[in-house]
Amino acid sequence: MPATDAATARRVSPPDPWGAAAARYRWQEPLERRSLRAMLAVLAPRSSETVLDLGSGVGHVPRLLARDAAAPTLVVERSHRMLAAGDFAGAVPLRADVTRLPLDDGSVDVVTAAWVLHVLPPADREQAVAEVARVLRPGGRLGAVVPAVPRTGAQVLARRLARAGARAGGLAAFAVPHDLPALLTDHGLQVRHHRRTGRGYLADVVVCTRAASAPGRPG
Repeated sequence: MPATDAATARRVSPPDPWGAAAARYRWQEPLERRSLRAMLAVLAPRSSETVLDLGSGVGHVPRLLARDAAAPTLVVERSHRMLAAGDFAGAVPLRADVTRLPLDDGSVDVVTAAWVLHVLPPADREQAVAEVARVLRPGGRLGAVVPAVPRTGAQVLARRLARAGARAGGLAAFAVPHDLPALLTDHGLQVRHHRRTGRGYLADVVVCTRAASAPGRPG
C-alpha cells in the first residue's frame, strides 16, 4: 500500500487497542464478577425498563442481566472487534462512543458503566457522565464500577502488576478516577449507594439517581 493510502487508512480506521484484546478478554470476567453483581443487585432493573450498558466489551453485563431475566435492550461499544467477539445475550449492540450516545434525551431507565469510566481521559469522562445524565429519564439510575484505592501492601502490588500487564498490551487500566464524585454531582446524579468490593478486581461500586434536572458542569 502506498504511504499516502496507508495514512488515509489510519485516519479512517483509528487504532483499536481494546479490540486487539478482544479474543482474550473473557479471562478477566471472573475478576470482575463480584463487583458487577454488587452493582446489579442494587440497580435491580425490571424487565419493563430500558437498560443501556456502556463500554460493554464482549458482553459480560448483558449476560449477567439475561440470567436474571432482565437483559438490557442496548449496549454501546466503540471497538468493532469487541462487538464481533462478544455475546450480548439478545441485547442490541451499537457501535458508538460513550461521549456521543446516539440516543434521545430521557430515553433510558438504567445505565450501567462498569470498568469503563476509569480508562477515559478526564475530558472524555466528563463528557460521558454528561451524556449519561442526558439520556437517563428523571429518576433513572446509573450504576458505575471503577477501580478503588488500594489499602494494603498486597493490594498495591496486585494493582502494579495489573497496570504493567495492561500497559504491555497498550491499554489504560486501573487508574482511580478521583474526579468522578464531583462529575456525578455536577451533572445532577445523586449518589445513593457506594460499596467497596475486594474479591477479584478491587473496585468501588457506585449507584446514582438522576435528579429531576441535570445541570451542566459549571464553566
